[in-house]
Amino acid sequence: MSRVAVRMTNDSESDSEQDSESELEDHAGLKIRKLPVVGILLVELCERLTYYTLAGTQKIYLQNQLKKTPSTSAALNSVFNMLCYFWCVPGGLLADSIGRYKTIIAAGSIYAIGTICVGISVIYELQASLGWLFMLGSLVLIAMGTGGIKPNIANFGADQIGDVSEKQRECQKTFFSLFYL
Repeated sequence: MSRVAVRMTNDSESDSEQDSESELEDHAGLKIRKLPVVGILLVELCERLTYYTLAGTQKIYLQNQLKKTPSTSAALNSVFNMLCYFWCVPGGLLADSIGRYKTIIAAGSIYAIGTICVGISVIYELQASLGWLFMLGSLVLIAMGTGGIKPNIANFGADQIGDVSEKQRECQKTFFSLFYL
């Protein structure tokens, strides 16, 4: 269980510093902190919105703006999708060695840098000269970021809730329903 994002306690002491609005407590006294779980859901939402926006528009952008042939554009888009899922293997292995939290933070940072690179490279006046930055951002950085986030974030979210009590198991069902929405 991660010691960074959430602390699940089973003690008899009351913790007056914790906000009761951000916690659920079941009959056994186990606390589920909602804020980290909501944060995890927001990270996944942003990651998926960015991924699908890029995957859906990349072929058209490569053809129309960067003047790639239709077959080259389709191939590059397929390579992007393949790399995003290929990087899941090293992302999972990295999480096994340094931990999910650190892997998600590092991958999210790489993903954000890649998104910034893509955003800068699509500025109309800069498109012709920064096509390489688009490729770097999408094919390398965003793919690596996706590979570090995708295999770890669902399990990390479930770890924050726990599964000791019936209330926690119900909360996990809700989490996964929202996660895969």
